[in-house]
Amino acid sequence: MLGSPLALLGFIFITLITPIHTFPPAISFSPYKFQSTLEHFPICRYCLCDHHQAAVTCTGAHILINTLHLPPWTSTFHLHNVSVPRMPHFGYSPALKVLRINNCGLAEIHPLSFVPLPNLETVHLADNLLESVEDTLFSRLEKLRVLNLARNKIKDLRKVEFAISESVVLEQLNLDGNPIQIGPGPKNAWPMSRQVHLANTGLAKVNGTHFVFKPSDSCAPESCRHISIPSAAWSHIVTADLSHNPELHIDPATMPLLANLTSLNLAKTRLTWGLSTLFHPEANLRHLDIHGATLANDSRDIWHYCTSRLEWLDISNTGTKSIVLSKECTGLQWMFASDNEITEADIEATGLRVAHLDGNKLKEWPFVVGPPALQRMMHQLETLNLGKNELTSLPSEALVGFAALTTLNLAENDLVNIPKDAFPEVGFHLHYLNLSHNLIKDFPRLVLPKLQVLDLSSNDFGPEGISMNAFDGMPSLQHLHLRGNRGILDACEEEIELEGLCWVGSASKLTNLIELDVSDCAVTKISVLRELQDLQSLNLAKNELLQLDFTNLPQTLVHLNLRRNKLHSTKNLIQTTLKTTLIDLDIAENPLRCECNLFALAPLLSRQADYTDRSQYYCFAENWQHPLKSYLDSAEHFCSASEREDSSGTIATFIINSLALLVFCLVVAVIIAYFILKIYNHMHCKGWSSYTPVAQNDLPVDL
Repeated sequence: MLGSPLALLGFIFITLITPIHTFPPAISFSPYKFQSTLEHFPICRYCLCDHHQAAVTCTGAHILINTLHLPPWTSTFHLHNVSVPRMPHFGYSPALKVLRINNCGLAEIHPLSFVPLPNLETVHLADNLLESVEDTLFSRLEKLRVLNLARNKIKDLRKVEFAISESVVLEQLNLDGNPIQIGPGPKNAWPMSRQVHLANTGLAKVNGTHFVFKPSDSCAPESCRHISIPSAAWSHIVTADLSHNPELHIDPATMPLLANLTSLNLAKTRLTWGLSTLFHPEANLRHLDIHGATLANDSRDIWHYCTSRLEWLDISNTGTKSIVLSKECTGLQWMFASDNEITEADIEATGLRVAHLDGNKLKEWPFVVGPPALQRMMHQLETLNLGKNELTSLPSEALVGFAALTTLNLAENDLVNIPKDAFPEVGFHLHYLNLSHNLIKDFPRLVLPKLQVLDLSSNDFGPEGISMNAFDGMPSLQHLHLRGNRGILDACEEEIELEGLCWVGSASKLTNLIELDVSDCAVTKISVLRELQDLQSLNLAKNELLQLDFTNLPQTLVHLNLRRNKLHSTKNLIQTTLKTTLIDLDIAENPLRCECNLFALAPLLSRQADYTDRSQYYCFAENWQHPLKSYLDSAEHFCSASEREDSSGTIATFIINSLALLVFCLVVAVIIAYFILKIYNHMHCKGWSSYTPVAQNDLPVDL
């Protein structure tokens, strides 16, 4: 017996509740399916909490943060674009390893701010307003490996107390972009670090023992504006970024120390002597960036520096006039020599994967051309950029042996023709070919089975410059650019009745072709492009179209650009399937008539960024120019529903409407005639058959 009603109720309650706690639903164990646990942390109501990545991210100027209690699983916390002039107070978070506070206006950090975060490994405080760092701030962070204070307001390193133990070697110390004027002084030890970043800090001199900053009003003597670098520090440094210090002078005795680094960035500095020391046979340098640097005359005249270990070389915009990369450069994979004055190049580096020689004065092909055995040396080259040079022709078999080449840029040269034998027909995997802005008059049939993008814009093809079977050997072509070739479709329109005399016939066989650009080609009419059945994007901008029958366009189009033509009406667009397939339509800068049928295009046009610009989108009515958006907004009031939906007046619609009106008039006429006849008959019959007795005024007389 349970003894009492209360005991009975208690037993029932315990019976119902116990299974809930004993057997929780399986979904509560999955952080991917059951996210309500995040609601227990107030910060997750305003910030993005990702339990799976163990990260919390807060962004947005509307957030005000003073005290933070992070979820216990948080490993990474990122504040971005939040107004935080003072470091927030953190609750105890032993799991936090990465702290990022960027672009938050942070100007003050309390000395004990990191006490609740004992296991921090990365402190990233770039892009703030810090001027000083207290001495006890980093002293308790025994696991600190990355310290980034880039692009703050630090001028005096005496106010930055790193206080990092000598036994701790940082992975990265970044002070880029700080206007440093005064060194740390003898009391403040410079921390050991594998990566040192001092780009754009006002460095003036580097020698084996000191980094010296340029003089200022607050510190003119060299003794107060230098950083002492102990000899042991050089044994730890792997990467050094000293770039964007235009007055930097590097002592020649320091070059051997820099040569032992793995990565060195001296872009936009002065390298007037000692450069060859970086390339001695025992140098360990793998990544060298000196773009925009001022070189000595002998280095500018001919660049021949290289080692077997060098993998990345950037000598862009250094005024180099000639470049020679011999077979000894076996390790070089990425080479950038853009925007120089190179007139001659001899490249035999066998391991090159990427080569940029654009923006120079090359007139001849920079690679050895000869028997196939010599061509195999470039079998790893994937990207070759020779744009903006002065090449006039391609030698025969120029690309034979470039088996791995996928990207070739020959734009903005002086090429007049493209020899068919310059491209191998077997074993060539080119994906991207740019021949734009040349002087090419004839484009032959090339066999490029892997080609996906072909740019032939701004050449001199004319009506018959492209062979009628030009694209037969490009079954994978997806993007074809013919912009700026005036008259490119003229021959196609003239010979529309004759099959096979136009390049469009060859292009129509490309089942993968999804984009065609024939803008600025002086096109006056379109009737052949409907053969491109799989086309999704068509650019007809800057042409001379007066009218356009949209049934002559591929009905699969998704993007259609008709900007800057001479169209007066969109006519039968809403009668075609394009009305449903198009998601992007640009008809700006056309002298459109203000017609009610434009109302159906309003949803498409509203997606254009400049739709509200009256200088771009307008229409004309009775010699008055109206902003198109304003007209369409008001069309709802003065245009009937039928006019808004369809007022194009096709023949079929006209006939149907006329027949319907005729039938309606006939029915009405029959009904009216029926009632008239009925009334007439009624009145006519009544006049003939009605009988009225003759009045007898005299009394009867008995005769």
